Amino acid sequence: MNGEVIGQELKKAVRIQIVTGKPKIAKRTYKRLQKNIADKDEIIRMMAHCLSVEMYDMMKNNRLFDRHNYKRLLELLPDEEAIYN
Repeated sequence: MNGEVIGQELKKAVRIQIVTGKPKIAKRTYKRLQKNIADKDEIIRMMAHCLSVEMYDMMKNNRLFDRHNYKRLLELLPDEEAIYN
């Protein structure tokens, strides 16, 4: 699977999270970011970036999904640089 396909699947997962409200932080983050960012695709991209960081950490550390860490990452948006600190 190439990076473009993975990126599209992550965006799809984020869209599903927003629509279903699971986890709740996804819908809250989307609504919060809409107040300052008009481009909905950019919001989805940023959120998918957070999901990719969490998934990378899962694989790197051989652990399960950490919803608290995912929430922390989403709360850092729109400051994507802070995700790596």
